[in-house]
Amino acid sequence: MKALLILLPSITPLLGQEPSKHKNPGATSEPPSLLSELTAEVFKFIRLEQLHTDIGDIPQGIFRFRYQQQQGLVFWGFGKGKDGFFTPRELVYSVRQKTGWQIIPSGFKGNGAETFPFAPGRDHNIRVNIALLTKYPGQDVRVSFDSPTGRFWSEPFKLPR
Repeated sequence: MKALLILLPSITPLLGQEPSKHKNPGATSEPPSLLSELTAEVFKFIRLEQLHTDIGDIPQGIFRFRYQQQQGLVFWGFGKGKDGFFTPRELVYSVRQKTGWQIIPSGFKGNGAETFPFAPGRDHNIRVNIALLTKYPGQDVRVSFDSPTGRFWSEPFKLPR
């Protein structure tokens, strides 16, 4: 029995996007991804909020996201709630170490997510569960936001000590 290997070219050049400036050539702990890294015009941490639930408070990061591209992209998530915030389906977290960006395993993937269009050139509000990042106060951390065509990393930010 013979195996067939098919190599697919990266779609990043087709999208007109530059590779992310947040690549981590020195880190070895990041799992391989089938998603290309894309660069957002803005993907910035705005503030920390607490989501009050029956099981306790859950820290939430509020982010502003904007990208530039000729065509709009769709993103996996749970839509915009009454407060206008979009919640992503799958999150990848990382913390800056001496050797580069270290992925923080979350083990979480949101079931029941759908794809939602995000228009380019507009600000979008994103709410992200950042409970895992509270273990790294005062350190540079970041989160990702995925579309079916690529992954956007936030600008590094620090949570208060």
